[in-house]
Amino acid sequence: MNTNIIERISTPGSPLTVTDMTADEKKRLYTLMEQYGATQGFCWNRFFRDGFAQWELTGIDTIKEKYLKDLPDADTTTNDFWAYLGDLRRRQAFSDYMRDNGMRSAMTVAKRFAADDWKPFERIGILAILQQFMEMEQKITVLSS
Repeated sequence: MNTNIIERISTPGSPLTVTDMTADEKKRLYTLMEQYGATQGFCWNRFFRDGFAQWELTGIDTIKEKYLKDLPDADTTTNDFWAYLGDLRRRQAFSDYMRDNGMRSAMTVAKRFAADDWKPFERIGILAILQQFMEMEQKITVLSS
């Protein structure tokens, strides 16, 4: 396996090549991603064709946490992030922030954050899952040698 896949996939919109992983490695990655709510088709398309947006790489939970830390009067214990943002000005500023992170539509930002209904892989982020995958692969390498 190409050991720098995390570095390569970390650039938004930069997919891996199909030769970066063996068929068995891809199967293990798909299995792990399925545990986080992703389908095999989604994985193929995003890992090997399209790449990911920055928000997908980072993860929604981290984005919320980081954004709240940057607000001067932030309540970092809030359970309803979108309601906490409250007024139109703050929500627009957050939509701009998300646009910079690859979620292009303000309507999508409003709908997704108001519903707060995310797949587990969207919450944790692709980079965190890939880190877990790399650790699993290292264990497999050690056990097979």
